[in-house]
Amino acid sequence: MIVGAAACAHDEVTTTETCADDDGAPIACERMPDDDNASVVASPSVAAKAYAADEASPVDPTELAHLVGGVEEIDMATDPEVAGELATRGAGSPSAGTAIDPGPTDTAELRKLLPIGKTAGVTRYVLLRLRPSDLPKLAVGDTLRTAAELQLTTRCDIGQTGPGCGYTPHVRMQLVLSGSADGTNGKALSDVKKFDCNSDDHHCVPVIDFHNASLTIGKDAPPCIASDSCYVNLVVWAYNENARSDGQDKLIVGANEGNFLDNGKLEQDRARIMAVRERDLAPGDVTMRATKHNVKSNAFSVSSGDPERPLYVHPVNGGHDLKAGEKYRIWAEVDASSNHRVNLSLEMFLSKNPHDANGGSIDGTYPQAISEHNGTNCSPGNDCHLRKVAVFEAKKDIKGPVFVIISGSTDVPGPGSAVTRISDSGFIKEVKYAR
Repeated sequence: MIVGAAACAHDEVTTTETCADDDGAPIACERMPDDDNASVVASPSVAAKAYAADEASPVDPTELAHLVGGVEEIDMATDPEVAGELATRGAGSPSAGTAIDPGPTDTAELRKLLPIGKTAGVTRYVLLRLRPSDLPKLAVGDTLRTAAELQLTTRCDIGQTGPGCGYTPHVRMQLVLSGSADGTNGKALSDVKKFDCNSDDHHCVPVIDFHNASLTIGKDAPPCIASDSCYVNLVVWAYNENARSDGQDKLIVGANEGNFLDNGKLEQDRARIMAVRERDLAPGDVTMRATKHNVKSNAFSVSSGDPERPLYVHPVNGGHDLKAGEKYRIWAEVDASSNHRVNLSLEMFLSKNPHDANGGSIDGTYPQAISEHNGTNCSPGNDCHLRKVAVFEAKKDIKGPVFVIISGSTDVPGPGSAVTRISDSGFIKEVKYAR
């Protein structure tokens, strides 16, 4: 367990409720009422879009050479995000292999609202979960890597006033391995991620990456490993001393639909939790590639109201064919700034067409929808820094090239227009597991 996880502990082995502040010091527990469904209307999930695998027009050979030329094969030892993974590599064995679970791909959120307490001892909540039936079977010696992507939204938008407005909630989240579906204090998979979510951001999209949430299972493994009964839980809590008492103030788990203070409506299906299990892998079983910056190698602009367009394009496996059984771990970063308040909405997906802008898919991959559609606000002095994470497996041989695309669009809430600058500091990275 990570010391300093500021919240009330709840786990299958906990017999006494204990809470700690952000520095790990004991603090009185602040218990929230469980009224998640009170006065909230959840909009139906948008049905997944269906695309044929071969809708794309052939890629021009000159363009393909340009795209593939932008991909670098990376020595993992030189990349600070993944260099530590080399310690888990061995000589390989006949039992070596990788298994993935992409998590629920449709409305993964377990709650609609996250109560905001007044103290760091506020109740913790499990907002995303992988069940034992989701997880690959785990054993001593395996390395479990996990990741999560979440969208939270403030009830109060920029400029709105009223009860519960006018302060910045402090949010904490952590991935844990637990023997309980509601366990909040199990074996830590990640450190506690700390961030604030205010009305200027309005939509906050925190991500815990795979390289920040891993565990090599040793002889001190929790009992749920042997009984194949472990859960991976994303535990989240929020507080501010200016919050109203008894959980009257809340963050939306997802996004508002219109003026939430007036209509109480929200939208979900903007979050994902996922896992990779590595077993007895040799260094040669794993390779890494990256498309640094965008394919033009310079910044470019997006105007509000323009149709969704590709921002970054990454040829998977260097543009080569994908082989049945290969697994891919993808993560990306998009940095943007704007001359006016704007909502930047992103989606990461697979496509055979490098010009695809609205969420294609590839026949023969699992899952077909590899990531969620979400976003946040950018404004002058409040730049956007967004991460995306995904896993997928080729279930059959797939002729290349296959592209990971991050597409985006911007929208100004209210009157006015904006120009958003997409920085060339972003990237898409992949780790390929050959088996």
